[in-house]
Parts: sequence; C-alpha cells; structure tokens
Amino acid sequence: MIITVDTGGTKTLVASFDEEKNPKHTIKFPTPKNVNQYIQRVADQIHLIANDKPIDAISAALPGVVKDGVAVWCQNLGWKNQPIRELLSRYFPNIPIFIANDANMAGLASMLRLPKTPRCGLYITLGTGVGTS
Repeated sequence: MIITVDTGGTKTLVASFDEEKNPKHTIKFPTPKNVNQYIQRVADQIHLIANDKPIDAISAALPGVVKDGVAVWCQNLGWKNQPIRELLSRYFPNIPIFIANDANMAGLASMLRLPKTPRCGLYITLGTGVGTS
C-alpha cells in the first residue's frame, strides 16, 4: 500500500492507493501550523488508513521549498528548516518516505497518468499559494 499526504496551507489530505493506483481511503483535516501537531496528526491518520496492513511507501507533498526531506521554507505554514522526513520516520522507521514540493509532485503525477509520458511539461497550481513545476 502506498500512502500519500498532500499538505496545503489550509488543509491536508491523507490517502491510500491500491495496486492499480486507485485511491482507496481519504481523510481530510485542517493543516496544523505547529509542526509537532502536524506530524502527530499525519501519523495518526496514516495508522488509521493503513489499519495494520503493510505500508510500502509514504509520499508527502509540502507547500514550499523542500530539500532532502527538510521543509526549508513553507510560507503559508510559517515553517522554516523543519526535518519532516526525520520526524515522520520516528513513527514509520522502516518505510521509505519521500518528501517534495507539492507543485512538483502534482506535476509529476499528472504527467505519469498520461497515456504517453512527455519528456517535459509545465504544471501550475493555484490554491492558498501559487506554484509551478
């Protein structure tokens, strides 16, 4: 099972996907601005969705600058240099965790769903913030 976390400036979505890449379960909640509350809430929701089934990977999209699993700067959340991958790994120590910018992840996912994956693309996101990839 793959778990995805789409973190926005106002809401967070946690979802599981089956082998055919179809969403199975989705939970939505307001994004906590406090990093520790965010990590706890995300971990709780992942455990709820997984329901003791094995998790193959966790992917988390963040609304800001992300480098090596660290939220370098997330303007809408007020986060600076927060080690999100490390903090989530405490709850999921043996599971690969991928952390990246939300626009980059959305653009990549959109391109991979096309019948033929293009060599390059442009993706623009408009929400609480504006992003491109």
